[in-house]
Amino acid sequence: MATSLHVDIVTPQLAAWSGEAQQVLLPAHEGQLGVLPDHDQLLALVVPGIATVYTASGSQRYVFDSGFAEIGPDRVTVLTESCIPVEQVDKAKAKADLAAAEADLANANLATEAARVALRRMAHAKARLEA
Repeated sequence: MATSLHVDIVTPQLAAWSGEAQQVLLPAHEGQLGVLPDHDQLLALVVPGIATVYTASGSQRYVFDSGFAEIGPDRVTVLTESCIPVEQVDKAKAKADLAAAEADLANANLATEAARVALRRMAHAKARLEA
């Protein structure tokens, strides 16, 4: 029986965080997903939002972009487009990114890939503003 989880959070640019945790809370497609030791195997779609990693010394919060999480009884691996510690979020840039994404969406055909990308960018900007 596992008593902790090894957590790896990886972006295309870097390994954002790696260590032992007691619990992880992820922004998943189905809603917030809580992961404790001995969780069943699961592959989850990560959506833009705030994730929390609970460790023995406290908790860390991160703003995620979209990605995937591979979950097992003693391990959580998150592959995400970006991972920003909440305390490093630039709110002014997030506001500008939200306005740009809204403008792109207003000019896009809703059935296109451009609209889907604009919606994801909007969700990521909103998550940064909520952080």
